[in-house]
Amino acid sequence: MSETIESSFNEEKEKAALAILKRVGKKDATALADFFELFSDDIYNFPMRVFRLSEDDSGDFYLYAFEHLKDGRRLNSFQGKSRFTTWFFSVLRNLVIDFLRTKRNNLQMSSLAWTDMQVAGGVQPDEIDLDDSGKIRNEIFEKFENELSSLKISQRVLIKLAYIHFLEFSNEEFEFLCETSKLSRSEAETKLAELRDMGHERAVKVRDLEEKLTANFQSILALENRLNVFFREHPDLPNEKEKWHEEYTATGLPIHIIDTIRSFAKKKKRQSSLLEKQQRSLLSIRIPYKELSSLLQSSQGVISVQLVRIIEKITRTLA
Repeated sequence: MSETIESSFNEEKEKAALAILKRVGKKDATALADFFELFSDDIYNFPMRVFRLSEDDSGDFYLYAFEHLKDGRRLNSFQGKSRFTTWFFSVLRNLVIDFLRTKRNNLQMSSLAWTDMQVAGGVQPDEIDLDDSGKIRNEIFEKFENELSSLKISQRVLIKLAYIHFLEFSNEEFEFLCETSKLSRSEAETKLAELRDMGHERAVKVRDLEEKLTANFQSILALENRLNVFFREHPDLPNEKEKWHEEYTATGLPIHIIDTIRSFAKKKKRQSSLLEKQQRSLLSIRIPYKELSSLLQSSQGVISVQLVRIIEKITRTLA
């Protein structure tokens, strides 16, 4: 493990960790909470520093690590044959690998959350992609508002900060933010304006990507329709759709049809690439955890978990 990473664990933290581990072994009910408070930022930052994961993926990993460490069994397996820091980074490395393996087979939680937030999060209907039927039911906005108002004020402030591009603060929420952040009203107003600008810039980039996706998808449909018509009119010619690729060739097919097949394959490949970019960028409108943790006087790891759980609660209600 790199010296740069391990340097963040000084001797004082090493001693604190060993003291907490003894309490974990004695089934101290508060020991695990103290452990996560002590190592919260280290767990959150590890996948970004070592695996170059994004903020969003690191937030998801923090939750994943919490779920796999909270019972204390993994921590109790430490035998003291090496420094705890060295051992703990090895544990985190294995957890990241497991997390990435799991992620390949499941939609990323944050992307699912954003899909619902995009519909429910105070965005006007003409600003979002409509569903297949072309309709957005007004009830979902009412449900969202009702669910939002039922949250604790600390939760409302967190989600409104995270999605400040879409959501507005009430006077009560603004006062709570000033008190929590220890900023004056004017300082808080300036900071919120900066965050709104940040959210707007990110929203523009995401919208541009969505426009590219739409245009490319329309091209795919047009090319596919052209090919379907051709093969219906020429049933005797080979239709090997499952074999189509960018360099596809076949004897007996007209050159313009082969060119169309290649174009279709290229567009399909581009669509996959754009969809991957979209999945990575969907939550880019969310204000970075670093900004949120600074304002709310908490760690990035804790903020990421709190936000995911708030969104899960809201989306369960809207389902």
